[in-house]
Amino acid sequence: MSQANIETSRLVIRTFNMDDLAVIHRILDQAFGDGSKADDRAALLKRQSWLQWSILNQAWLPEMHQPAYGERAITLKAGGALIGAIGYVPLLDVYEQIPALNTSATPGPYNIVCHGHSVPAGYFTTPLIDSLHAYPHLLFVGLKERFAHAALNVIVTEIGGENAESGAARFAADVLCYKPDVVTIDYALNDRQLGLARAEQAWRSMIEAAVAKDIKVILLTPTHDIMSRRWGDPMWAAELPKHAEQVARLAAEYDVGLADSYSAFQKYIDQGGEVTDLLSHINHPNRQGHQLVVRELLRWFPAQ
Repeated sequence: MSQANIETSRLVIRTFNMDDLAVIHRILDQAFGDGSKADDRAALLKRQSWLQWSILNQAWLPEMHQPAYGERAITLKAGGALIGAIGYVPLLDVYEQIPALNTSATPGPYNIVCHGHSVPAGYFTTPLIDSLHAYPHLLFVGLKERFAHAALNVIVTEIGGENAESGAARFAADVLCYKPDVVTIDYALNDRQLGLARAEQAWRSMIEAAVAKDIKVILLTPTHDIMSRRWGDPMWAAELPKHAEQVARLAAEYDVGLADSYSAFQKYIDQGGEVTDLLSHINHPNRQGHQLVVRELLRWFPAQ
């Protein structure tokens, strides 16, 4: 991805620099809060960390062979005043996963299979399973709102507590049997005890099996949790971003889609939210968390 500025007749979109801190902190505090933390030193230090991360993304994501997506500054061309922020998202494949959705001549049916663990199943506060507020159902609703003439099936092939090795072992029998047009894969949250190497092998197995049958694939990075806070083991928090990075790297390597749930949750936190706002349980999102996930997924199905 080019890091060159984008210009319109009125605006310039550029990378951030540390001189932007005070202004962007005040803007984001007013946009995502009530404006009360604009002069709060602790909030400013937290925003400083976010700004440093946004700037470093532009240097380090390309070093990891990933698109340099992330936050950019919106400025006025006349005078250069900073007036807001905008996010770049990755484009790793053609956006239209099912181009025929945009025409009524080929109404389907189209099968989208969401493969994974308890999160796509809709586990909220265990043992409650609220499938109607989980991202597969929200994806179905979002797609039907965009493509009213298409016959769509969103099929969930989940097992609560499962990791990628178990998911890969049943991929042919439980996923490919539906002859899907699109498959989403979501296991990284449960792969931490499996380890990066074994998880990578299992993810590669599923990706390659789908691609071999010309099935579109969207990989999901993990949603956040508070396992370390609850159990007092720092491993849970330390390993989660490593698995998120691995999923993003695999998406880039295989040139398939990426729904970056991890970054969506992190952005919410960096902008002043609490991770618990997005959770119904120590490791299960609530509806607000699932909405962040489905927003990432729907980027791959734009209406025309």
